[in-house]
Amino acid sequence: MTALMPTEDALTSVHDRTPLWRSLKDSWRYRHFAQQLALSRIMASRTDNKLGLLWEFLNPLMTALVYYLAFGLVLGTRKGVENFEVFLLCGVFTWALMSGSLVECSESLARNSRIILTMRFPTLVLPLSVALRQLLTWIPMMAVVIISALTSGEQLRVNWLVLIPATLLSIMFGSGVGLLLAHLAARTRDVASFLPFTLRAWMFLSGVFYDPMVRFKHVHGPVGWFFHYNPASVLMEMTRGAFLHTVGITHRQWISVIVLSVVLFVAGTLTFWSKEGPHDA
Repeated sequence: MTALMPTEDALTSVHDRTPLWRSLKDSWRYRHFAQQLALSRIMASRTDNKLGLLWEFLNPLMTALVYYLAFGLVLGTRKGVENFEVFLLCGVFTWALMSGSLVECSESLARNSRIILTMRFPTLVLPLSVALRQLLTWIPMMAVVIISALTSGEQLRVNWLVLIPATLLSIMFGSGVGLLLAHLAARTRDVASFLPFTLRAWMFLSGVFYDPMVRFKHVHGPVGWFFHYNPASVLMEMTRGAFLHTVGITHRQWISVIVLSVVLFVAGTLTFWSKEGPHDA
């Protein structure tokens, strides 16, 4: 019997990289896998706790309570801030969404190395599942903010629709930075060890529990530019502006955070794809 040999056209080099358009198309075909992976991660992270999924928003809620006591009451950062409770919740939850997207995307390859080795799928599915998970955990957080806003006298208004772009941009920005770091984090665990300290410093400089737009409005030069165009601060102010009349961002800040989020997300996606191995396609 004559063995069937593949034609030359059917042969593919193991060093060939899947074209970007095909990788994106394949990732969309695996969207249900990404959804199941996101849900399984949420469930698995809380299976050992009696309160289960309640911790998905109890954790940032308790963090907000600690910040309220330590900074709002003891250090007095709530003075001069309209509805400080809603102001603080928006800051804590927006930071949790952005930083969570960043950290989980940066660790998506390292955490899922066994799945990558045992299953054949486009690795872009991993950051997609991260985005879905962050969105799912964001929903109950926003429910807490909305309830707090309504019970504190805030009125339902059209500005609440700003939550949609604020949410998408927070995920895009965080995911973009995380995608840029993902392959480096997979090669060296130093990135995962160093990242929490960097994020903690960034958080304190971004105005989670104070308004940087007011506190540093008279600061000029590079330092003033940082506090006015720091994307984390702008994203938090964008979310706060949906609920509070006295908080908002300028057109320049809108443009800057949109451009930066889109550029980082595209650059992160291209970088992540460019380093894909042939087994990931």
